[in-house]
Amino acid sequence: MRHDPAWKGASDWRGTLGLLLPVVTIELSYALVTRLLMPRYFSGISVELYISVARLLTLPLYWKLYRPLIRSRAARLETLGKPSFLVGVVMLLSVPLLFGNDDWTDPVARTVFVLTSPVVGLREEIVYRTIVQNLLEERLGKAVAILLASVVFALYHYGYGGWSYSWPRFFELFLFGCIFGVMYRMSGSLLLAATLHTMIDVVYAVSPLIPQPLPRADGLWAEALVLLVFLVWARRCADDGCRPGIG
Repeated sequence: MRHDPAWKGASDWRGTLGLLLPVVTIELSYALVTRLLMPRYFSGISVELYISVARLLTLPLYWKLYRPLIRSRAARLETLGKPSFLVGVVMLLSVPLLFGNDDWTDPVARTVFVLTSPVVGLREEIVYRTIVQNLLEERLGKAVAILLASVVFALYHYGYGGWSYSWPRFFELFLFGCIFGVMYRMSGSLLLAATLHTMIDVVYAVSPLIPQPLPRADGLWAEALVLLVFLVWARRCADDGCRPGIG
């Protein structure tokens, strides 16, 4: 199954929706348990720890249901040697360092978030990139699939972890989703997307590292610029024959 296009599991919309239905069911059940039920019985750090247990429990379920799809893309490591990719990664990791984090103030909460970030990154990239994005790409094409998967990714974070959720936060998450979507589409590597997702979460957890960080709301412009750099990387890879482009 390791070829491009990634997956040929459904010949029409009915089949595609049938493959998406288990994801919707699992995610709605997960949200019900972790965002409505658990906060009623647990508080503080214990909530995040129990949520991490729930995250871990969903991973083998997704692997059993979607293993061919998750493993469907062959990694194209030659795409990672482009200067534009390296510049994009540096810029991506610089965003939380420059704009800080206004959600996590308690040192213990930051530590727990750092420790749980790997399973968060892996789980979310499996769901929203290797499953949702790949399935939508069959019916809608690469660019629309990335956009729609990123919208769902941003909406998914509503009510998560007691964050203040607003339109700027939605667009922030949407831009990050697009960045990870482009990264996954061009490199074919779940490991790369999950690793960088984990790294950005960790850096956010320990930030800010400068005495007076820039306003968090202004980070949208920086994230849009990072996305633009990754789109340049995607175009150059397509021009060089590394991999089909996004458009």
